[in-house]
Amino acid sequence: MIVKKISTSKTAAPKSKAQNVRALVDYIAGESAGGSSEKIEDRGAFNLLNVDHEGQVEEMVDLAEAGKRSPQPVQHWIMSWRQGEQPTPAQAREAVGMFLDEMGLSRHQTVYGMHRDTDHWHLHLAVNRVDPETEKVVTVNGRFDIEIAHRAIARIEHVQGWQREANGLYLQKADELERVRPRE
Repeated sequence: MIVKKISTSKTAAPKSKAQNVRALVDYIAGESAGGSSEKIEDRGAFNLLNVDHEGQVEEMVDLAEAGKRSPQPVQHWIMSWRQGEQPTPAQAREAVGMFLDEMGLSRHQTVYGMHRDTDHWHLHLAVNRVDPETEKVVTVNGRFDIEIAHRAIARIEHVQGWQREANGLYLQKADELERVRPRE
């Protein structure tokens, strides 16, 4: 598996928090916002009270706007499986849960969608870094969150039995997680 953090565009006109959340969650949910779509295999959410798409968007916008210190506290992550690997909806949900746990964001609002519009099945995640209790924006691993994301991927590969990427940063061995590539 691979993991990527998608940055907010530096060339596009800046969007408000509400516009950013809406655009991201609409993209993740698909054209019909959670209904049937050729590219959406599964969709789900963590730590949201609403079950409908519009309610989830509003809930995420409300909390994102409470995070005063970050212009865009909702992050976009992608986890992608190797060609030919097809996770079940249960495996996708478990992978998202493991990712959030490793990142220290297990209590945070998250919407995810499993897309199959490329040769590689992949998950898009919208993760709200605003803590639901303190309303403060959480910084993961001193802004080196990609390091923790790679640790999460190694754990997911191990637990779910996926083939490890040749250039993976981490390898899960029984109870121990080992960094196999030196830091650059």
